[in-house]
Amino acid sequence: MKNYWLQSGFYTFLQRFSTLVFGFGGFYILIRMQSKHDFGIWALVISITALLEVARNGLIQNGLIKYSIGASEKEQKEIQSASLFLNITLTIVSCIFLLTAGPYFETLWHANGIASLLRVYCLTSIAFIPFQQFSYLQQSNFDFKSLSIMYMVRQGSFFGVILFNLVFVHHISLNTLIWSTFYTSVISSIVGYIMVRKYFYVAVLPSKYWIVKLFNYGKYSFGTNVSGMLFNSIDQFMLGSMAGTAQVAIYNASSKINNLVEVPISTVASIVFPQTSLKANENNTESVKLMYEKSVSVLLAMILPVIIFVAVIPTITLTFIAGSSYAEYPGVLMIILLFSLLQPFSRQFGTVLDSLGKPNINFYCISGAAIINLVLNYSLIPVWGIYGAAFSTFMALLISVIVNLVILKQLINVNFISIISGIVTVYKFIYSKVLDYLKPIFVKQIVL
Repeated sequence: MKNYWLQSGFYTFLQRFSTLVFGFGGFYILIRMQSKHDFGIWALVISITALLEVARNGLIQNGLIKYSIGASEKEQKEIQSASLFLNITLTIVSCIFLLTAGPYFETLWHANGIASLLRVYCLTSIAFIPFQQFSYLQQSNFDFKSLSIMYMVRQGSFFGVILFNLVFVHHISLNTLIWSTFYTSVISSIVGYIMVRKYFYVAVLPSKYWIVKLFNYGKYSFGTNVSGMLFNSIDQFMLGSMAGTAQVAIYNASSKINNLVEVPISTVASIVFPQTSLKANENNTESVKLMYEKSVSVLLAMILPVIIFVAVIPTITLTFIAGSSYAEYPGVLMIILLFSLLQPFSRQFGTVLDSLGKPNINFYCISGAAIINLVLNYSLIPVWGIYGAAFSTFMALLISVIVNLVILKQLINVNFISIISGIVTVYKFIYSKVLDYLKPIFVKQIVL
C-alpha cells in the first residue's frame, strides 16, 4: 500500500505539475501575444471544448476503472469494447453539437470566427478518442508512469507550438492554435498506444450487456461532469454575453490562480478513486471516511500557504501572471482565492460518492449548484459586473460544500472537525521533520 501511494503519487503529481507548467507557460505567452478580445474568444473555446471532453470522461472513465479492476481477460475485452463504443458515440454527438451551435455562440458572444474554430475542433475530438481510451486503461491498471508520459507529450508539444511561434513568427493566430490541438492529440495517442498495447484488449463486437452497464453507471457521472463544467464556466459564458470577450479575458486571468490548486487536487483524486472503490467494494466505509478526511486535510494544508501569499500581493500577482493591463481587478482575484479553499471538499466529495456507487447523489448536488450559480450570475453580473460573476460562483460553491458535508455525515460519518484538526496534524508533522533535520546542524555549530 505504501509503495502504491508513493509511486502513483509521484507520477500523478509529475503529470499534473507538467500540465501546470506547460499550461501556465502557454497562457503566459498567449495573453501577451493576443488582444483581450482574441484571448477572450480562446478562453471561451477552451471552456466549451473542455466541457465536452470532461463529459465524455464522466460517462466512461470511472465505470471502466471500477469494473476492470479484478476482471478476467474475457471481461476486459468486453468492457474495453463497450467503453470504446460509448466513446465513439459520444464523440459523434459532440461534433454535431459543435457544428450546429457554433453560429449561435458567435451571435451570443459577438465573437466572429468562433464557429470555424469549433469546426476544426471536431477533428481534434475524433483524434482524442484513443488518447482518452488509453488513459482510462492506464488508470485501471495503476500504470501512472505511462499516463504521466502520455500527458506530458500532449501538453509539451502544444506548448512547443506556442513557443515556436513566439520565437520565430512573433504572432500566433487562433486558427494556428486550434489546429495545434489536433496535431498534438494525434502524436500523444500514438505514444499512448505504444505504452498500453500490452493490456489493450478489444472484442470484435461490443457487448450490449457491458454497454448498458457502463452507461447506467456513467450516466450520473456524465451528468455530474456536465453540470460541474457548466458550474465552472457559467460565469465566463455569461460575462461574454453581458459584458464582452475582453471581460472574459480579464476574469480568466484571475482564475488562473486556481491552476495552482488544481495540481494537488487532481493528483489526489486520481489516486484516491481506485483505492476508495476497492474499499467500498469490501464495504469498508470507515476506510473510505478516513481517506476523505485525510485527503481533504492534506490538500488544504498544501493550498493555504499559497492562498495567503497571493492574498498579500494580489496586484503584483496579477501583473506577473498576465501583465499590468490585467491587474485592474485585484478584488476579483481575492474572491477567486476563496474558491480554492472550497474545492478540495467538493472534488473529493464526488470521488467518494462515485466509489460508493452513488454517483446519482453527486449529480443532483452539482446540478443544483449549477442552477444556483446560473441564477446568481444572471442577477448579479448586470449589477456588479465582473465582481458579480466572481461572488456568484463563490456563494454557489459555498452552499454546495455545506450540503456535501451534511450528506457525507449521513453516509460515512465524516467529521468536519477531524478535517480541520488534520490540517494541524500535517503542519505538526512537517514542523517535526524540519526540526529533526535542522537539530543536528545547530548542535554541530554550537559544538564548533
